[in-house]
Amino acid sequence: MSKLRVHAMRATILFLLSQGALAQTDLIAPVTGAVTGLVENEAGEMVPPQAAVSATVVANDNNGVITATVSGTASCTGGLGLHFTFEAQYSSADNSFVGMYSDVPGNAPDKALSFTNNGGYSWTAHLSGTAPSPTGARAYDLQFQYEIPSQAIFQGNALPADRTYGGTLATTQTVVVPLSVPLAGINQTLNYNVEFNGSWSAVSIPQLDNSVVFTGEATGTFASTNTETITGFAPGVGAISIPVQISGNFGGTLFLVDEDTVSFKGSWVGTGAGNTVGGDTSIDIEFQDTSSFPFTVSGSIPVETGVSQLPLINVPFSVSGNFPLSIQ
Repeated sequence: MSKLRVHAMRATILFLLSQGALAQTDLIAPVTGAVTGLVENEAGEMVPPQAAVSATVVANDNNGVITATVSGTASCTGGLGLHFTFEAQYSSADNSFVGMYSDVPGNAPDKALSFTNNGGYSWTAHLSGTAPSPTGARAYDLQFQYEIPSQAIFQGNALPADRTYGGTLATTQTVVVPLSVPLAGINQTLNYNVEFNGSWSAVSIPQLDNSVVFTGEATGTFASTNTETITGFAPGVGAISIPVQISGNFGGTLFLVDEDTVSFKGSWVGTGAGNTVGGDTSIDIEFQDTSSFPFTVSGSIPVETGVSQLPLINVPFSVSGNFPLSIQ
């Protein structure tokens, strides 16, 4: 990192701390941001995604050692659906601003993340790699930029209660999965009860023109409460019986869909036949009817048959329903 950028970063965090009445008071601010770049679609093409960011920064001066932590999420949709979680720390002791991120919902951050300062309150990090999708691992090459709005800086160790919202995401849905594998003589319907558990949060960020923008995130898990058994016949083997469950983790960041709807969009991941697979997820909040949050999760789980003559069986599923409104 260049000395110019280090000085700019340090000056910015010092400015944040100067907004408080006492140097020892933590300062906290919601963050706005953007993700640009390319993600791979089902055709193998690299295309620009739509994206959203939700994050928070906390700064503190401890006897002249300035520290700050930024943590949050970012999501992409269009092409490869992605959900990132990240956390990075700045310390004036060694003039570093580094951290970790994850591109798999439910996983702890495990990939290196390093920000550079663009001047003022703006920082950028480069993210590249591959992430799970319904068609196998797909590539992404993205620039993640975030900015700290000076008007959104608050004293204390928590954002003001009148600017934060949150609640639970809990429901059980019935899922019917028609499954046909002619090679194995499989033609049956699987019936699951899939239980979702999670939470959502949002924060309003004041703008210079006195308007507000919202950022937020949603995370959770889903799992079938029952196990279904696939039965069929394998060539040269005879009758086979394969137990199958549906489970995974999901995550999304708040998108503005239109003037009447916002949505937590992102991705889900699950594991099957030793592979990590994933797909897109969406949880809508319709301003004209906030009695519930409509959502969808769809994709397929690969199942190992245990028979060399048979390939993996992909069990497709699509879950849609409504999370009952829960605001805390």
